[in-house]
Amino acid sequence: MTPEDFFIQLVNSLPFPYNLLAIFIITIYIFLAKIYYTQNKSKVNELLGCHFKHITVGLILIIISTAFLAAIYFVHESFFFPEPPEDRFIVAISPFYAVSPQGYSGRYVYSG
Repeated sequence: MTPEDFFIQLVNSLPFPYNLLAIFIITIYIFLAKIYYTQNKSKVNELLGCHFKHITVGLILIIISTAFLAAIYFVHESFFFPEPPEDRFIVAISPFYAVSPQGYSGRYVYSG
Protein backbone atom coordinates (compact mmCIF):
# COMPACT_ATOMS: atom_id res chain seq x y z
CA MET A 1 0.00 0.00 0.00
CA THR A 2 1.44 3.31 -1.05
CA PRO A 3 1.09 6.46 1.07
CA GLU A 4 -1.41 7.79 -1.48
CA ASP A 5 -3.56 4.67 -1.06
CA PHE A 6 -3.34 4.99 2.71
CA PHE A 7 -4.41 8.65 2.58
CA ILE A 8 -7.26 7.90 0.16
CA GLN A 9 -8.44 5.03 2.36
CA LEU A 10 -8.26 7.28 5.43
CA VAL A 11 -10.29 9.99 3.71
CA ASN A 12 -12.81 7.46 2.41
CA SER A 13 -13.26 5.98 5.87
CA LEU A 14 -14.40 9.35 7.25
CA PRO A 15 -18.10 10.14 7.05
CA PHE A 16 -19.16 12.59 4.34
CA PRO A 17 -19.83 15.53 6.70
CA TYR A 18 -16.29 15.33 8.10
CA ASN A 19 -14.84 15.41 4.57
CA LEU A 20 -16.87 18.53 3.82
CA LEU A 21 -15.84 20.07 7.14
CA ALA A 22 -12.14 19.44 6.42
CA ILE A 23 -12.41 21.02 2.97
CA PHE A 24 -14.29 23.98 4.46
CA ILE A 25 -11.68 24.51 7.21
CA ILE A 26 -8.78 24.32 4.74
CA THR A 27 -10.51 26.80 2.42
CA ILE A 28 -11.19 29.24 5.27
CA TYR A 29 -7.58 28.96 6.47
CA ILE A 30 -6.20 29.72 3.00
CA PHE A 31 -8.64 32.62 2.62
CA LEU A 32 -7.64 34.13 5.99
CA ALA A 33 -3.93 33.72 5.21
CA LYS A 34 -4.45 35.52 1.89
CA ILE A 35 -6.30 38.38 3.61
CA TYR A 36 -3.59 38.69 6.28
CA TYR A 37 -0.86 38.74 3.64
CA THR A 38 -2.57 41.46 1.59
CA GLN A 39 -3.06 43.61 4.70
CA ASN A 40 0.47 43.14 6.10
CA LYS A 41 2.58 42.44 3.00
CA SER A 42 5.65 44.40 4.12
CA LYS A 43 5.64 42.92 7.63
CA VAL A 44 5.28 39.37 6.30
CA ASN A 45 8.06 39.84 3.73
CA GLU A 46 10.34 41.29 6.41
CA LEU A 47 9.55 38.41 8.77
CA LEU A 48 10.21 35.84 6.05
CA GLY A 49 13.45 37.58 5.09
CA CYS A 50 14.74 37.62 8.67
CA HIS A 51 13.94 33.97 9.34
CA PHE A 52 14.66 32.49 5.91
CA LYS A 53 17.44 30.21 7.19
CA HIS A 54 15.28 28.90 10.07
CA ILE A 55 12.36 28.28 7.72
CA THR A 56 14.62 26.41 5.29
CA VAL A 57 16.06 24.23 8.06
CA GLY A 58 12.55 23.55 9.37
CA LEU A 59 11.30 22.48 5.95
CA ILE A 60 14.34 20.23 5.44
CA LEU A 61 13.71 18.60 8.83
CA ILE A 62 10.06 18.05 7.95
CA ILE A 63 11.00 16.43 4.63
CA ILE A 64 13.62 14.19 6.28
CA SER A 65 11.27 13.15 9.08
CA THR A 66 8.52 12.40 6.54
CA ALA A 67 10.89 10.17 4.57
CA PHE A 68 12.03 8.45 7.78
CA LEU A 69 8.46 7.83 8.94
CA ALA A 70 7.51 6.52 5.49
CA ALA A 71 10.45 4.10 5.63
CA ILE A 72 9.38 2.91 9.09
CA TYR A 73 5.82 2.49 7.82
CA PHE A 74 6.91 0.38 4.83
CA VAL A 75 9.21 -1.78 6.99
CA HIS A 76 6.40 -2.31 9.50
CA GLU A 77 3.94 -3.10 6.71
CA SER A 78 6.22 -5.60 4.98
CA PHE A 79 7.42 -7.45 8.10
CA PHE A 80 4.31 -7.53 10.26
CA PHE A 81 1.68 -7.79 7.52
CA PRO A 82 3.30 -9.71 4.64
CA GLU A 83 1.54 -10.22 1.34
CA PRO A 84 -0.61 -13.35 1.20
CA PRO A 85 0.58 -16.36 -0.75
CA GLU A 86 -0.66 -16.83 -4.31
CA ASP A 87 -3.13 -19.48 -3.17
CA ARG A 88 -6.31 -17.52 -2.45
CA PHE A 89 -7.91 -20.48 -0.63
CA ILE A 90 -6.23 -19.29 2.57
CA VAL A 91 -8.74 -16.41 2.67
CA ALA A 92 -11.43 -18.83 3.77
CA ILE A 93 -9.20 -20.12 6.57
CA SER A 94 -7.55 -17.04 8.01
CA PRO A 95 -8.98 -13.51 8.14
CA PHE A 96 -5.45 -12.09 8.45
CA TYR A 97 -4.83 -12.81 4.78
CA ALA A 98 -8.14 -11.51 3.51
CA VAL A 99 -7.94 -9.42 0.38
CA SER A 100 -10.51 -6.73 -0.35
CA PRO A 101 -11.82 -5.94 -3.84
CA GLN A 102 -9.54 -2.87 -3.86
CA GLY A 103 -6.49 -5.08 -3.25
CA TYR A 104 -5.89 -4.24 0.42
CA SER A 105 -4.74 -7.08 2.60
CA GLY A 106 -4.45 -7.75 6.30
CA ARG A 107 -5.84 -5.14 8.64
CA TYR A 108 -6.73 -2.75 5.78
CA VAL A 109 -9.54 -4.85 4.37
CA TYR A 110 -12.52 -2.57 3.90
CA SER A 111 -15.79 -4.09 2.82
CA GLY A 112 -17.76 -0.85 2.31
